[in-house]
Amino acid sequence: MIRRLMLWLLSDAVVAMFEASKFCYSAIGRFLETCIHVQELVNKDMKIAGILRSLIDARRTDNKALIELIEEEYGELCFETIMTRTAAIGRLSINGFQNNPELNQGLKLYREFVKELIERV
Repeated sequence: MIRRLMLWLLSDAVVAMFEASKFCYSAIGRFLETCIHVQELVNKDMKIAGILRSLIDARRTDNKALIELIEEEYGELCFETIMTRTAAIGRLSINGFQNNPELNQGLKLYREFVKELIERV
């Protein structure tokens, strides 16, 4: 608990992670409320950088529907980058970062997200 509080105290910005699931959809509002309380009570300088939609399977219609719901509800807070599930990312744990021909393909979305995050904070 103390460790978590220290992270809130020291953080300049928070990224809310959203996985396309009904549970995450239900929880995201509560998480953002908690961030606002932390701003008011603990760390007035902390920003909510945005919502990163991640672990998305673009082939699934339920994932697409949840992405649209989050976009409609939280619009400007959503990062444009959407982290989709790719085989290249899945194989990083097997192939590693050294001599991996898929590395650039796997890291493309992460690079886009980092650029967008830097612009926001």
